[in-house]
Amino acid sequence: MSSRIHFLLVLQASLTFTPLAACAPPFGERDVATLAARAPTRPAPPGRGDGPALASAALAAPLVAGVAGAELALVDPSTGLVGARAATGGQVRELAFDAVRGALFSFEADADGEAGTVARYRVEPAPSEGAGAGGGAGAEDELARATLSAREVRGWLEGRARLAPVAAGLVVLAEGYGSAWRLWSDEGPALPSAPAPAPQSLWVTSGDGPDELGALAHRDGELVLARATVADGLGAVHTLGLGPSLAAPPTARAVARGDEVVVVDRDGDDLVVGTSSGGELEETGRLTVPGARVLDAAWLAADGAVDGAPGPMLALVLDEPASAALVVLDAAGSPQAACQAPLDAPLDAGDGLGVRALVTWGGRHLFVAGRDRAWQLRAEVGATGCTLELEGVVAGLGAPIAALR
Repeated sequence: MSSRIHFLLVLQASLTFTPLAACAPPFGERDVATLAARAPTRPAPPGRGDGPALASAALAAPLVAGVAGAELALVDPSTGLVGARAATGGQVRELAFDAVRGALFSFEADADGEAGTVARYRVEPAPSEGAGAGGGAGAEDELARATLSAREVRGWLEGRARLAPVAAGLVVLAEGYGSAWRLWSDEGPALPSAPAPAPQSLWVTSGDGPDELGALAHRDGELVLARATVADGLGAVHTLGLGPSLAAPPTARAVARGDEVVVVDRDGDDLVVGTSSGGELEETGRLTVPGARVLDAAWLAADGAVDGAPGPMLALVLDEPASAALVVLDAAGSPQAACQAPLDAPLDAGDGLGVRALVTWGGRHLFVAGRDRAWQLRAEVGATGCTLELEGVVAGLGAPIAALR
């Protein structure tokens, strides 16, 4: 079996070259255009339902969509290989994948940034639940078979927006002349909107019943939790004040775990973690972690069920200075340890409504996107702490990013 070179950049910034037998294609610093040119030729995609969906693997890397100049591009984050691309119609400020409809939705700002277009890009073949690139046998073929349709305009908005695909359609959370959430049906016409705060963090909880949409917002120096049920229409948006923001301007981000919301905020040099289960935010602990702003947050392992991890692990993207960070929590949500990896290029702080800059998978892996560069990192966690190792860079791919899962 032939060996290929795998690029590994550790935190001490020493570059080592490790040969791995029959591993994925080399993933050091690569350019999007170069990787796309070297990707396997894509056959014509089968019609939806006519061929196998992308292979499922519980711990596999999902395909990720990101911004490459004036295009959207699909990438396998475990190898850095780039596949299908599609031209956009403006500056992409938001990107979300709809697993029900097999499509990417974007909000693309006009040149002046005062309005924008909601667009759709169909993914063929539509990934099945749990689909992933995986980085193992067949990963290149999965990326090669996935295609993006040409841009389809779904509507136009004043201001700025976040997007949340749900079973009933697409929830557009817009801030223009006022702030409101609105469900757009598959047929196109927007259903009546509900006044609600513009989100900084956003999540959808799906189960046996209707989808539940949750968001963390900043309003007049206060952190606000907003929730709404989405069935045939958008239900009333219920808001709950969580207490004052610790940073000015506000920078808190949140993730959900069942009925609990975990919030990460900044207080000077401290990273502060708190939880809410329906009431005011309760601080569970703080650690000194450099970085003035929190740009994005995601669970690496919400239940801590990873070998060597003493509890849940929360991944973060921090700025000023730019870094990826990992916070290890105990069962009560108290931070026990943290580690960081510096990032060597500017990050995208978004348009004030947060930015999707982080994808995690397998309880070990992070994929972080900046303005025009993305990094793949691997976490190692033990009883005494954690480390983050930078495994590769894709030049030319930037935020926002979205996992196809």
